[in-house]
Amino acid sequence: MESGKVNPGNAQPSGIYFRIKEDKGYKSVSPDRQDVADKIDANKDKVLTENEIKNYMRKIDVLKDPSIASVDDKQVYKDYKLYLQNKPLPQAKAYHTYEELTTELKGLEAKYPDKAKLISLGKTGEGNDIWALKISKDVNSDTSSRPGVVYTGAHHAREWISMEEPLYIANHLLNDYATDPKAKNRVDNAEIWVVPLVNPDGYNYTRTDDSMWRKNRRPITDTGCPGNDEGNISEGQTCPINKTGKDTPIGVDLNRNYYDGNPDHFELYRPKGDKPCNTWDDFSATSDDPNDDTYRGPKGASEVEVQALQNLEFGRKNIKGIIDHHSYGKLILYPWGHTSQEVPDAKMYKDLGNGMAKAMSSPYKVMQSSGLYPTSGSSEDVAYANKKISYTIEMASSFQPPESQIDPLDKDVYAANMYFLDWIIDHKDKIG
Repeated sequence: MESGKVNPGNAQPSGIYFRIKEDKGYKSVSPDRQDVADKIDANKDKVLTENEIKNYMRKIDVLKDPSIASVDDKQVYKDYKLYLQNKPLPQAKAYHTYEELTTELKGLEAKYPDKAKLISLGKTGEGNDIWALKISKDVNSDTSSRPGVVYTGAHHAREWISMEEPLYIANHLLNDYATDPKAKNRVDNAEIWVVPLVNPDGYNYTRTDDSMWRKNRRPITDTGCPGNDEGNISEGQTCPINKTGKDTPIGVDLNRNYYDGNPDHFELYRPKGDKPCNTWDDFSATSDDPNDDTYRGPKGASEVEVQALQNLEFGRKNIKGIIDHHSYGKLILYPWGHTSQEVPDAKMYKDLGNGMAKAMSSPYKVMQSSGLYPTSGSSEDVAYANKKISYTIEMASSFQPPESQIDPLDKDVYAANMYFLDWIIDHKDKIG
């Protein structure tokens, strides 16, 4: 059969033009993914091969560089094919929904009222609470004399496993308190904040509409730039906002939106030479195009989710350490991300990171964030600038690992997180 010819035995539903070639026949691309398929189709024959799809996945960083990150390319490719078909991921049932997460956090608060307090850090554009569970002995009293640690998950909507680890931390610290002296010591001598789901709107959307969605879900009706109807950006053009409201871009990459308002830190959000309202000079994995996955937003800390986290992390002077969970790559990343220049205390970061890695049973690579790729507006860099010990843990080898991997991954990374917490407790008087 000639390339691009439809086999009558594999007829496509009406209106579906692109197909995914497999060993046995073809799979139809969803009508909702035709624009993506058009970008993938290098041969322009309406047939997507595995090689074409994987090349495109590498281009948009869905399939990461295996020389740097741990990649389960079979799983990531399998999940991406289902995305192209607009089919639900079979592993979704193993991950907490937003409602299930809320119920579980409320349950922990009710079960351990003297050690757990559930607080909403704010509401998203779609009205969802950004939940934080405060864990500490006599939690309703003033615990600010104890060193604080914040564990976050799911800044990026599609990174499902990153939500499960903070929840795992909360469950084990509280459930093990009565029987594990180490858990008791941690709860008694620290103020622990668990924020499992930074991006609930985006996460909900990945479960119902688009499993590869990354950003939050706020409509971008004002970029702070003159609008146009071009639909694209090149040198000299401004950001594409359709003035009629049709096809309004949606979402900001929350981990490109951090900025604490300190002018001395502005280059962490927008590096020197990266001008607003165009993309030709955009800084690596950060974009001024509101249609891009890595859109930084119209201004620093424009998003309520980022404001909520910064209010917690920088508003409490006792917060000493922050670990953000992402997926994937099996990496422990430390600042800086916006430059290849090392932080002054790089040796400390490497030593602590290596200790965290050694606490785990599977190999995690410790490296400076910019070694993965340079970014700006990241939580990690802005936290470091505010004298917080900050790391990013890139969990797993795919965005949404299958059910059989969830508990082992959580257990493994929990060991690294507890090593970090113990270190913060032991060094509380030397930090900040």
